[in-house]
Amino acid sequence: MKIADLAKKLDFTPKELREKISVFGYEVGKKSRTIKDKIAEEVIDKINKEKEFLEKSEAASIKDIAPRDEKKSPKTNLKTKTVVLPPIVTVKDFSTRLNLPVTEVIKELVKNGVMATINENIDFETAAIIAEDLGYSVKPAEEEKIEVKEKVSAKDLQTRPPVVTIIGHIDHGKTSLLDYIRKTNIVGGESGGITQHIGAYQIEIKKEGKKRLITFLDTPGHEAFVAMREHGTKLCDMAILVVAADEGVMPQTIEAVNHTKAAGVPIIVAINKADKPEADIERVKKQLAKINLTPEEWGGATIMIPVSAKTGKGVSGLLEMILLSTDLEGLKTSYSGTAKGVVIESHLDPQKGSTASILIQKGILKVRDIVVSGDRISKIRSMENFLGQKIREAKPSDPVRVYGFSAVPDFGEEMTAFETEKTAKEYLLELDKRRSYKGMIAQMANTVSSQKPGVQKLNVIIKADVAGSLKAVLDAVKKIKNDQGEVFVIMAGVGAVSESDVMSADASGAAILAFRALISPAAKELAQEKRIKIASFSIIYELIDEAKKMLAKLIGPIRTRKEIGTAKILAVFKHGKGEKIIGANITEGKLVNGAEVEVFRGEDQVGIGKIDSLKIKQEDVREIEKNNECGIGLEANFEMLVGDKIKAFEIEEKMPEIK
Repeated sequence: MKIADLAKKLDFTPKELREKISVFGYEVGKKSRTIKDKIAEEVIDKINKEKEFLEKSEAASIKDIAPRDEKKSPKTNLKTKTVVLPPIVTVKDFSTRLNLPVTEVIKELVKNGVMATINENIDFETAAIIAEDLGYSVKPAEEEKIEVKEKVSAKDLQTRPPVVTIIGHIDHGKTSLLDYIRKTNIVGGESGGITQHIGAYQIEIKKEGKKRLITFLDTPGHEAFVAMREHGTKLCDMAILVVAADEGVMPQTIEAVNHTKAAGVPIIVAINKADKPEADIERVKKQLAKINLTPEEWGGATIMIPVSAKTGKGVSGLLEMILLSTDLEGLKTSYSGTAKGVVIESHLDPQKGSTASILIQKGILKVRDIVVSGDRISKIRSMENFLGQKIREAKPSDPVRVYGFSAVPDFGEEMTAFETEKTAKEYLLELDKRRSYKGMIAQMANTVSSQKPGVQKLNVIIKADVAGSLKAVLDAVKKIKNDQGEVFVIMAGVGAVSESDVMSADASGAAILAFRALISPAAKELAQEKRIKIASFSIIYELIDEAKKMLAKLIGPIRTRKEIGTAKILAVFKHGKGEKIIGANITEGKLVNGAEVEVFRGEDQVGIGKIDSLKIKQEDVREIEKNNECGIGLEANFEMLVGDKIKAFEIEEKMPEIK
């Protein structure tokens, strides 16, 4: 069909139609004048469904929105107007921010392949594209962080121990320095008394007649800093950069400095191995100055202390400088109210279940506290300090091993304590709501599909009960594909399957897969009317298996040809239209009733037919083996001659394997 004719029929310009065809996932060149009839039919069907969707959306919108002053021009000075958009916004709120009728916004969304009704959410990226198409400049709103609201008075704020991590090149003595500090300054003087590895430990030193604590993170520095950026959590207050006096700055040194600076953590340099004859401290300082770590004595802001992890020279001065530097920062936090912490290590203990090492950041964590980590609620069963001793409570900057988590938490994950399970559930509900918005994929046929030519695409909409489940399902579904097809998630979200989901599925030809999500009665009724498949699951591998079956069915069986035998025509008895009866000798393999045949005259193929009967001495048989003469009835519409060769074959059908 000519694109120009189809465009005229659908009331589009040829350029608009080409763009629309691309949005639907079909490939069409900029200069193409025609498209296949089958594709044209599918495009017409999709555009008609879009129109139906728009009509329903417009009717719903008129009921839902207040009358607008039509005298105002909605597009006045659009080029100079900036709209602030949150990470997730409803279509209704979006239209209000743009000062445009909601129906106009919905039409623009549909034009871009996004089937969203007035009360549905769209993500920032989608909203930004639509706003810019309408002439607005876009600015993202600052995301609010969910906090547990509580009153904290000045008297509740107390100085907490600093948290320090060690960074640097692998062979420059980080471990040796940590070992020396731990053995000579361990709390309670228990040299070598650590019975377990929990990712952190505390030392005790005297300063001005007072005992002071410093917490050292044993977690590799770069991992700690990456977690800080990913989770927005401050794991440590100070980083000690260890540089060997005899080797100087190495590539890993520079990498460690970059990670630390990106996390906004101040650095003190410990120039280790200062007691070695080949040590060149001045050379090291010059190298550090080149990577913007200028020594204080050179007018810079970086403290550099020569030390020896072997003899202990300079180590006490390093520890005092840590306290002095962090005291200037005024490290204070609340020792009352709800406790908060961050996971620095976690694993599954065969005897004790899910365990995690927690660095307490505020408040006092107690045994039997209700805590939320990730998307789970747990109750603390017991706690141990870094020495392996049982404790009842942990204070800010304390590293503690906690038992009782309902599942293994992730490194860098925040943990918040609550007085009751009810308040914990309310907090988690709000957290899940925010996470579901973040995890929502508003990809309703968004932009041209990355699908390869000839690859079948199974469109699905996924709904889950909570954000954690949604992420797990999406991660698994994205892996379902082979050379013939793939699963394409056009939309995903948290909550019950709604009428809007069904309308979206109808417009995009998608199936709905629900994981532990409710299905509203109205959605069920509409799905039956529209013949939309909704499959509900409570076990993730069952959902994955169903998606694989659906994709395999869409791709269809793989047909392979299997050669079964050959024969030579000895006589031709009947040459009726569409029917032939011949005599033949089986030269290879066998002939089977119902098999397909190719007939050759020399090297040239003269036609293709099908065996509809086999006879030996007037008896009907199902198959005949090699070196037998027989009568063959053929369905064929071409002439056969004595001497022609028959090649028989069968077509085997096998469902495709989906990984």
